[in-house]
Amino acid sequence: MKKHLITILLAALLVSGCASQEGAENTADNRVGVRVQKAGDSKISKRTAEYPAMVSAEQEAKVVAKISGSAKQIRFKSGDRVSVGQELAKIDDVGSGQGNVAGFNASQVKQAGVAVEQAAAAYSLAQKTYQNLLLSSEKDLEQARIGKSQSAQGKDNLQNSSDENLKSAKLAYESAVLAREQAKTSLNNRVSASRQASSDAAVNAGVTADSVANTCSAIINNINNITGAGGNVELVYEDNLGALDFSVLTNVKNAYILASIESEKYGKITPADLNSKIKTADTIALAVKKLADAAALLFNSTITSASLPQSSLAGTSLSGLQSAAAGYQAQANGAISQMNGVKQALDNVALNNDSSLDTLEKAYELAKKQEESAKQNLENLKAGNKSALDSAGFGIESSSNQYSATEIRINSQLVSAKAQMEIAELSYRNALVALQGLYDSHSAISPIAGTITQKNVSEGETVSPGQILFVISRSEDVKLRIYVSQDEVRDFRLGQAVWILKDSEKRKGLVSGINGQPDSLTKRYLVEIKPEKNDKEFFTLGSVLSASVDFEKKAVGEKNLILSLSAIEIGQNGNYVKIAENGKARKAAVKIVRVEGESAEIEADLPADAEIITDGGKMLEEGDEIKILE
Repeated sequence: MKKHLITILLAALLVSGCASQEGAENTADNRVGVRVQKAGDSKISKRTAEYPAMVSAEQEAKVVAKISGSAKQIRFKSGDRVSVGQELAKIDDVGSGQGNVAGFNASQVKQAGVAVEQAAAAYSLAQKTYQNLLLSSEKDLEQARIGKSQSAQGKDNLQNSSDENLKSAKLAYESAVLAREQAKTSLNNRVSASRQASSDAAVNAGVTADSVANTCSAIINNINNITGAGGNVELVYEDNLGALDFSVLTNVKNAYILASIESEKYGKITPADLNSKIKTADTIALAVKKLADAAALLFNSTITSASLPQSSLAGTSLSGLQSAAAGYQAQANGAISQMNGVKQALDNVALNNDSSLDTLEKAYELAKKQEESAKQNLENLKAGNKSALDSAGFGIESSSNQYSATEIRINSQLVSAKAQMEIAELSYRNALVALQGLYDSHSAISPIAGTITQKNVSEGETVSPGQILFVISRSEDVKLRIYVSQDEVRDFRLGQAVWILKDSEKRKGLVSGINGQPDSLTKRYLVEIKPEKNDKEFFTLGSVLSASVDFEKKAVGEKNLILSLSAIEIGQNGNYVKIAENGKARKAAVKIVRVEGESAEIEADLPADAEIITDGGKMLEEGDEIKILE
């Protein structure tokens, strides 16, 4: 019985395990993982390609043997600098007895050398002109391309954004109305504040003028009490005053009379006459200052006596009188400063009021104009949506025409500049031929000034006609050469930006030349790149760097897309792409417009948010379940 129970339990566990395993298998994710790309992101195809780039001189010359014989008197080695017309070697040198075949003289050689240098300078200038045109043309073309792209984007967005523009215009008008009301309120508040500020300044000025006038009146009385300048005060030290110079006492009395007269005038001015009060108070302060100065001078000219000691703990002393006069001088200076402050404050209030009011009035006028402009803009938008769309279409056509015209102009300028450069090069080569024609055929002559970058002959070595003996390069200007396939050369254009890479560093360059004929052996096309700056440490002649080029292709038609060929199924019954839709694969028919390299431009009637399967869709059937991979 016990064994039977164990058997039943084991069977139950086995069945349970199988059921669990079967359930796990049933829940496994059998969906196919794919990667997708939205149709809206497939209007432009971008790729980056790297090519090996050989650094060479912009200008170089090959010195060849004209006759067969033995090379002798090898004067230079690789890396040496040479000048135009310099003899590098001789072939079967027969000595000076034979003479020269060409019958030249030193004057002819010198003139020919000058002609070569002038032609070289003209050639160099034509090269620089061509390079500068390449730099500017790339920027001009990019600006025109941006304008064209912006116009197209504007038309695409205009229909969808017209309602938003209308809402924005309405909001702008409402904001302008509010701004105008706020500007008017600010102006009215400022007018009230300006009036109050002027009133407060006038009150403060009147109070200050009264205070100054009272202070000055007290100073006048006090000086009279210690100097007797008014003749109505008896002083025990009267005989001591001005004993050293009696004229100073007369000055004090005269100053006292003038100050007293001005002080009396102030009392007769009506309180409302602020200007007269300020002017008279200012005059009093100046007159009192003169009186205080005269009193100080008087006590400095006074002598001491028993009735007027130099100093005294209690009672009158000469030192005390001098200190009192100095104090009155300080008070008079303070009164003058107060009146200057009053005048400045009134001027400041007036200027501030005028400036603030003028600014706020202009702001109010501007706010009214902005309100009118916003209202007019709103009305124009209400009535002109169709006109705006027509205008956008015209803008696209105009910018497209402008881009085409710019491209034609730039190409024409480049062709012309390149032709001029080639003419200058031909003139330079002809000048070299003329120079070389003057030399004995036994001499190997440097046709340019530069550095020997290749030395292919040694002393005593036998050479034959046409054999390259030396290669001379001008290392001041370098270029890079890359070779591309027939499919790739179509994507290059003159002036195109290129990044030149060396380890972790990079420099910028531009495509300066595209050879329209392929190499006879490799069937590849030569593309020349000119660095923006010649970094001699970075660009070593003969070294191989990497040239990285960014290519961008735009779909021509409105419904056209650019996809990799791997995403397109080509068959006898039609061409298809697969779409990820609701977690399943769906076929969509497309028309292939053109194929270039590994990509193709297709025509497909797909919405911008349609997700095209670009990877993992080859084995999918219609309706297969899929999952989108990151």
